[in-house]
Amino acid sequence: MPPVLRLFVCVNCNNYNSNYETNTILTIPVKSSIEESLSSMVLDDPIDTYNCKYCNCNTKAIKRTRIYKTPMVLFLHFKRFRQLGNGRTIKDDRFVEIPRILDLNPYCDQE
Repeated sequence: MPPVLRLFVCVNCNNYNSNYETNTILTIPVKSSIEESLSSMVLDDPIDTYNCKYCNCNTKAIKRTRIYKTPMVLFLHFKRFRQLGNGRTIKDDRFVEIPRILDLNPYCDQE
């Protein structure tokens, strides 16, 4: 079973399109702790241009990312590099606190 579920919800008709990702590497933003990074990953992400196949219109949508099934081994990859407007790339060197035990339930799909 794939570990990551991405839902795209049309704001016009509320229908959704689901996408399952099969890799065991989860890319998350850099925050001060893994819990904050995972919480940021599961926030609803607005999409300005979405082509809904149900209502046949170009509209806005909401992208939701959740862990669908926790794998035996999960690799966390931090997005440490970001591009500036002038084309330069900078690295985020923030320290990330890693707990001994990580509860993934708050970041999982509850349905």
